[in-house]
Amino acid sequence: MFDWRALRTDLADLVLARSCAGCEAPGNVLCAICWAYLTRGVHARELSDGAVAHASTNYLGIGKSVVIAHKEHGWHALTPMLGALLARAVTSVTAETVTLVPVPPHVNALARRGTDPLADIVTEATRALRAIGQSASSASLLLRTRDSGAMKLLGREQRRLAIESSFALTDRPMCIRGQIVVVDDVITTGITVTEVRRTLERAGWQVAGIAAVATTPMRGSRR
Repeated sequence: MFDWRALRTDLADLVLARSCAGCEAPGNVLCAICWAYLTRGVHARELSDGAVAHASTNYLGIGKSVVIAHKEHGWHALTPMLGALLARAVTSVTAETVTLVPVPPHVNALARRGTDPLADIVTEATRALRAIGQSASSASLLLRTRDSGAMKLLGREQRRLAIESSFALTDRPMCIRGQIVVVDDVITTGITVTEVRRTLERAGWQVAGIAAVATTPMRGSRR
């Protein structure tokens, strides 16, 4: 079904020339200065189980503003740029043929937004990877068997319990090429991506790594 809501928002971006999502400078949805900031370097983040995740920027300041503008306010014109940021993080995990496996969306959030922002970012990330010569595809291997909903007010341990064993493999046939990389838009505590990786590995899939657009730089952050 054609997404008229997305078309309307994209046209608004062109006609109204929104201000920069990062610094609010008038003209473009993301100015050159903010883009340079977001692409300064890939951040490595150690997760609670010892695994390392990679993200293109920190989920603070400009990085946080841009992700929220896309995810919560429907700035679809940012999707290709966020896809490029995710692709940069993926290249830090592997330069080989890759299949990106996104974290499944929350049912309520999907209904509220009318779209899956992460799925859109992943589509653009695969295009960006192919553009630099890295074979890439995506596969929605997982679904949520128990949707814990928004967890902003939960502590770390409460979040861990809420997310534990809440994913399962879909029964749809999937074509996996090369290495699997678990991807998300934002990593904070890392509990969600860690559980996704564990679910895949328990099912027999080998996961090469984890990548995201942004990550919180401090311990004790919430996800």
